[in-house]
Amino acid sequence: MSGASPLALVASCVRRVAGILDGEALSARQEKLRAAVAARVPEPGRERVTEFLGELVRAPFPDEGRPTLRQARQHAPLLADEIRRAFEELVAGASAQRPLVIVAEDVHWADAPSLSYLDGALRRLPQRPLFVLALARPEVHSISPQLWAERHVLEMRLRGLRAVAAAVLVRAALGADVRDSVAGRLVEQADGNAFYLEEMVRAVAEGLTAAPPDTVIATVQVRLGALPSPARAVLRAASVFGEVFWQGSVEALLGADAATVPTWLAHLVARDILVSHEDARFPGEREYAFRHALLRDETDALLTDDDRAVGHRLAAAWLEAAGETDAAVLAGHYDRGREPETAARWWLAAAEQAFERDDLDAALDLAHRAATLDPSALTGSRRRSPRAAPSSRGRGVAGARGGPCVGLPLRRRPRDADLHGALRGLLEP
Repeated sequence: MSGASPLALVASCVRRVAGILDGEALSARQEKLRAAVAARVPEPGRERVTEFLGELVRAPFPDEGRPTLRQARQHAPLLADEIRRAFEELVAGASAQRPLVIVAEDVHWADAPSLSYLDGALRRLPQRPLFVLALARPEVHSISPQLWAERHVLEMRLRGLRAVAAAVLVRAALGADVRDSVAGRLVEQADGNAFYLEEMVRAVAEGLTAAPPDTVIATVQVRLGALPSPARAVLRAASVFGEVFWQGSVEALLGADAATVPTWLAHLVARDILVSHEDARFPGEREYAFRHALLRDETDALLTDDDRAVGHRLAAAWLEAAGETDAAVLAGHYDRGREPETAARWWLAAAEQAFERDDLDAALDLAHRAATLDPSALTGSRRRSPRAAPSSRGRGVAGARGGPCVGLPLRRRPRDADLHGALRGLLEP
């Protein structure tokens, strides 16, 4: 869902470097950002970099006494240029100290502005020990043709396992005495797909099936079907959030059955269906992920349409209370949760976030989603953003948990009226 949010990828990088968690107090986010920049960026310019990275990671600083920041907030293109410059200076400072690796996962889902930022850093710092490792599915070439083509890209296509290597893995897992016919069929059906091979080996080793299923989907379904009912309920609740979720989020969806969630999460980690992350996006939460996207997709397929809609509504409420700062994520959940008016307001908030990043194409697309769900979303009477909608302006309002958070702006910048007027004009038939 965050793929619709401009700069989601690079903002995630900066938040991770600074140790910033969603839902933290604004002052805590600001202090963490200050420390991260101070450790990497030399004077002069350290304060300016901190201020504009604050715009990127939703840790905004007041603009009183900061004329450059105040002026940039009045002009979206200028603000976008300053944020890009701050990101490049952070990368420059970090790579001047030691070799720097930036790992970008699932680039086929990444937002275009983030890819442009990484391209700019590579262009600006050709002699620095800077390495970008981008992992993507083959469709990245149709989504982003010629991605970083001018940066001496080295593309490594991962091929399937050779039959000899696959046979070694089968015998290592099932024992040297496994029948040749069984090992041969596993290797043949996997056809070099490591995940498929591993899932089929597990199914055979656990005695779930006498012979390997014909497809990887069938293999996954066999494994999921063999789980205890409470474990499947935990997985179904988790799948609503996507590949990554949190213990508290599952407990919120399961309600009365929440007490056993930690036990079943540990069980699913032991069965290699889930993995536990050392770090979590939200303070005080345990973060987990499905070991493979196919496991999540097949679990989600077990939900009825009505249960899925209820799940997304509860997921949106939990994320909003936890401090989710990405309006597009909340809009996506409310949209799937069949709450069109609420989804429309969040899509409009996402459009405002895109406009702040000077990504007009994304802003128009997001505003179009809002207008499609609720034609009155762009009118003056319905233009107010949802409660606690993230903004880079103003000092915010109290969050859903009572602590300070980035919230509705206390002042709207002068160009906001122009933005909404332009969106209305462009979206009218």
